[in-house]
Amino acid sequence: MSAADAQRRQLVKAYFSNQKEASEVGEAAIHRKGFGYEIEGLSQNAIIAMTKEAGTPTPPSLGERWGLLR
Repeated sequence: MSAADAQRRQLVKAYFSNQKEASEVGEAAIHRKGFGYEIEGLSQNAIIAMTKEAGTPTPPSLGERWGLLR
C-alpha cells in the first residue's frame, strides 16, 4: 500500500465511526452523478470569486512587472 493510500485510509477512519458507515457513503458516491456536491442559490459574482480563490495564482506578467499594466 502506498503512503497516499495509507493516508486516505486514516482520513476515512477519522470521519466515519465504523466500516459500515464508510461503506454506505462510498456506495452512495458511486451512484451519484458527477463528483463532489451540488450547491444551489449562489450568485454569479460569488461563483466567480470562489473560482478565482481556488485557482492557481500566476506570477505577474512582464508588463505588470515593468509597471505598464495593472
